[in-house]
Amino acid sequence: MPWCSYLPLTVQFAFTGSSKFLDGKFQFDILLLAPRIPFLEFFPSHFPQLIPTMENCKDTNGSPDMQKNKKVIYLVGFMGSGKTTVGALLAEQLDWPFSDLDQIIEESQKTSISEIFETKGGQYFRKLEHAALKGIIHKKPAVVALGGGTVIQAENRKLIYEAEGITIWLEVSFEVLWSRCANLKHRPLARDRTSFRRLFQERLPVYQKSEFCLTTDHLSSRQVVKKILDLPIF
Repeated sequence: MPWCSYLPLTVQFAFTGSSKFLDGKFQFDILLLAPRIPFLEFFPSHFPQLIPTMENCKDTNGSPDMQKNKKVIYLVGFMGSGKTTVGALLAEQLDWPFSDLDQIIEESQKTSISEIFETKGGQYFRKLEHAALKGIIHKKPAVVALGGGTVIQAENRKLIYEAEGITIWLEVSFEVLWSRCANLKHRPLARDRTSFRRLFQERLPVYQKSEFCLTTDHLSSRQVVKKILDLPIF
């Protein structure tokens, strides 16, 4: 039976004890999905917003659109993995707000990430990063492109976990990443191949803990977006 099948019940049955509510707007029989949303019995005042219709349901994997509107998708990955480009395209497809954590930091500090690293140091940057993440953590729905080192910090992982964010790792091989970043002056941590590889290997174990992993070496940004939309989270 598809998710959008309904069981015929009455408002009186679903909201026993809410006579004031029943005597107001809902004095007629309705179609209520009682087994799927039992908490409706305890929140009658939210009833009009919580009853799904056939228009906002999906039969393909059982997830109503109203549920995905509460999600925040965090794109995880090493520098050069395409988080910003993919994130912007994904947000456009979903019609969700998009945030790029590095961009938020640059705008707030009125300078570049590389300048912050050079003048203030990495530790100072991580404090800015954590503050920026806290500032957007509860905005839902949203697509967020994290910095390459954001999830390496335990306090940031805790924030994302507590906010029930969905992490998607855009996995890209070392050689492809190096070819993309080797000549980019605005990448403060991509100055030489040896340190680049060391940092890449250090971060891999944390990236691998993401909820979803997509290998994207030979995919265009739009192909990556399509793979994300095919994940069982929508």
